[in-house]
Amino acid sequence: MRAAPPTPTNGWTGGQYSLYRVALAAVLIALVWIPMPTTTLSGWLPWSGQLTMSDALRVPLTAIACCIAAGFFDRWFAAVALVAAFCLGRGYAWWLVQPLLLAHALTPPAPFGSIIALQRPDPGGGWRRSRENLAVASLAVYSSLAAVAVSVSTSGSGRGESAAAWALVWGLAACGSLVASRNVVFQRATWFGWVAYCAYAMIASSGPHAWWLALIPVTLATFDPAIVRPRRRGDGQEVVYYDGDCGLCHRTVRFLLAEDAAAHFRFAALQGDHFAQHVSEAERAALGDSVVVRTGDGRLLQRSSAIVHLLLALGGLWRVIGSAAWIFPRPLRDVAYDGVARVRKRLFAAPEGLCPMIPPDLGARFLP
Repeated sequence: MRAAPPTPTNGWTGGQYSLYRVALAAVLIALVWIPMPTTTLSGWLPWSGQLTMSDALRVPLTAIACCIAAGFFDRWFAAVALVAAFCLGRGYAWWLVQPLLLAHALTPPAPFGSIIALQRPDPGGGWRRSRENLAVASLAVYSSLAAVAVSVSTSGSGRGESAAAWALVWGLAACGSLVASRNVVFQRATWFGWVAYCAYAMIASSGPHAWWLALIPVTLATFDPAIVRPRRRGDGQEVVYYDGDCGLCHRTVRFLLAEDAAAHFRFAALQGDHFAQHVSEAERAALGDSVVVRTGDGRLLQRSSAIVHLLLALGGLWRVIGSAAWIFPRPLRDVAYDGVARVRKRLFAAPEGLCPMIPPDLGARFLP
């Protein structure tokens, strides 16, 4: 009996989604303020036709985009922005962001990194992005690829701008999204195809264009972070030691609790018994007082090396960011780290206890 195709499971966490949400909002602001030329693709849309966007519209739409970036009632504002995109948007760039706004309006609320989630006891809040939501966002990819295919097939026939061609494009896009929501291999293969298409489109077009910006949130929205696996040292337990009197360190712990979906890390305060018992006096004398990581192979990492290691060990978009930070020489990274460390206690209020405010089920990840 033939095995069923694998059902997509994605590696999206709340913090990674918040990174994408900020990128989407930034592109929305760019679309509002940068003139976008009309493309032949817009002729397939029933709402096509040049509409002048006045400053009276740019200001509130920019405010809406800022609310989306901050995660402040962002799903409702995404729905408002979607209506505005339908009424005002023209050309390829606006076409691409419309499925993204629809998907975001249907996204589970309050991912980690949004304003609404700041005071939540559970940092992650059980937030997960469904495969159906990923499929809705993928409409931007499949409609673009289908538009290219239909445009090529109808070239010279005079049917490229017809309603039938428009219906065929969105029909193919819906079919592609449906298949992608059920088959992880197809989903990831078409994402790599989309990246290749973007590279070709940018190379083939003459000079930089404003619509290139819209390719960024589409690529992020349809990406599966599970493709980028965590990079960890050794198979042993990894312990994150943090300054229990530092507000920024507490926020770092909450970030790791939210983004470490595999529950790989354990936590202990620098002022606690576990640190005193498992780190020798000679080792303690050489360590700082913010964040220290005991890796799975027994190494002690501090300062920027500890932060980079944590990002690499989380995988997904965090590993991509960690890899970008790793490129810089460690002394240069440490200068930036020390600059933040010197002012952290002035910028972030001292916590009331050594452990962050968390629900009881996460307490088992803290060592005495």
